[in-house]
Amino acid sequence: MSEEKRRFSRIKISRPITLRFADGTTCRSSTFEDLSVGGCLVPSDYSPKIGTECHVAIFFDEQAKGRCIEIEGTVARCERTSIAVKFITITPDSLFHLKNLIRFNTADPERIDTEIQNRPGIL
Repeated sequence: MSEEKRRFSRIKISRPITLRFADGTTCRSSTFEDLSVGGCLVPSDYSPKIGTECHVAIFFDEQAKGRCIEIEGTVARCERTSIAVKFITITPDSLFHLKNLIRFNTADPERIDTEIQNRPGIL
């Protein structure tokens, strides 16, 4: 997908993330291949069906315990080594922290601010 078609800028970041699916499967990673205000791409060899709902937890600390950004999402794409999740529902508090996490880990925070102002929802 070309950069111009993307609604939000993506960043790569090392941060513990957990994807929890309704069937009880949990996928954990210490890094993202991609993170934006609208979704994420997480390394995983699990292959859920497109449209499968999942709970996403992005942890503030390296031990993946305690406070985290919590998001409800659906599987948008599944590849051999990664799962793409589209964010659907997020609390205002978690959205605030997600936006700041992305702003503080990009080379162009002004661009992130502009994107968020132009598209105030996560979708």
